Amino acid sequence: MELMMSFTRIKAPKIFVSLSALFFLNNAFANDLVDYARSNILEHDPTTLQTFNTRSWLAEPITASIMRWQTQDNAIGSDETELLFEFAFLTPKQHELLQSSKQLSHQYHVVQQQQVDLWISGTIRQLFWETQQAEVEQRFIKHTIDALNKMLATVELQVQQKQSPKYAQLIIEQRLNSYNVELNKKQVELQHFYRLWQQYTGQAQLPDTLEEPNSDSSNLTHPSVQAIELQWQLALLNAENNAASQSNWRVTAGVKDIRSVAGTETQLGVGLAIPLTFSRTLSSLDLDALQREQSDINTRLKTTVIDIQTRIAQRRSQYQQLQQQVELAKQNASISSQALDELDALYRQHQIDTKMYIERLIEQLNYQKFFQLTQVQLQMAKAQLNQAQGVSL
Repeated sequence: MELMMSFTRIKAPKIFVSLSALFFLNNAFANDLVDYARSNILEHDPTTLQTFNTRSWLAEPITASIMRWQTQDNAIGSDETELLFEFAFLTPKQHELLQSSKQLSHQYHVVQQQQVDLWISGTIRQLFWETQQAEVEQRFIKHTIDALNKMLATVELQVQQKQSPKYAQLIIEQRLNSYNVELNKKQVELQHFYRLWQQYTGQAQLPDTLEEPNSDSSNLTHPSVQAIELQWQLALLNAENNAASQSNWRVTAGVKDIRSVAGTETQLGVGLAIPLTFSRTLSSLDLDALQREQSDINTRLKTTVIDIQTRIAQRRSQYQQLQQQVELAKQNASISSQALDELDALYRQHQIDTKMYIERLIEQLNYQKFFQLTQVQLQMAKAQLNQAQGVSL
């Protein structure tokens, strides 16, 4: 019959501090992380944009043409050489459309930047909270190893003194080997997370937490929705520009050299062509293309809105469920502290053997680990809800 030994466990509540007490990081720090990651991405941007000159008044390049007339009868005719320059000027309406195009293009660029920031925020959020979970798991593995090592030292002494069988020592050593393997795996995983964090954010260490804004944004403000809506506005504006280009104001300036038997003459001339009405018509091909683009954009807008609404509903449900789980896990963690005291008493009274003691010890520590993990998962769920709503760090 295996002899029982006294064992003083290391109580988890004295080691772990509630994560809710650590959520104090300033939003400015989170913004710095996003800014660094964005600059790092843009630094390796393979695309380049050449510098183009823009026309402020001319709708088209200046056209130059030259004409030469050779008379067949010098007695009554003349040789003429004509040089013409044609200028197509933008109309007031086209100037208005040009300004609208600049404004929409700027808005679209801002929305695209918001999409990049949102993607970066999602990457940082996911990496941060996965690292937090791995750190909690590592701490509990170390805590369990410390408890088993302390127990092993006591059992080894009792085995030497013939107070306990060798089997008790072997059981503990087996458990230690298993947990050391788990610890090694977790350390490798964490090193990978730390390298990624430094690569993405430029920070060697993770902060204690990431401050998340309390937001209940509608999917209508999501950058993906805004981008699609702006694409349609730009398409309409482009169609209006095409229609307006049919009504350019044109000025023609020319010089003509006339040579005849009567003498030589040089004439200067100017002509002005102004459309009597502003046309808003499109060709059949342009109209068909615009209608197809409208159909495509409407389809993408509807599917995008549905996807966003679905993700928001899922993330909100997950967040609410975790809120309830945290409360239950907190109760179980508190009960586990009492259960561990009772477990120690049973062990000291020789009512359970070493194998059962270890199993029950690990079982009760897992309740406390689960409480810590659900706290992290709750904050991660809040971050994922903000991500689904299009809220960046």
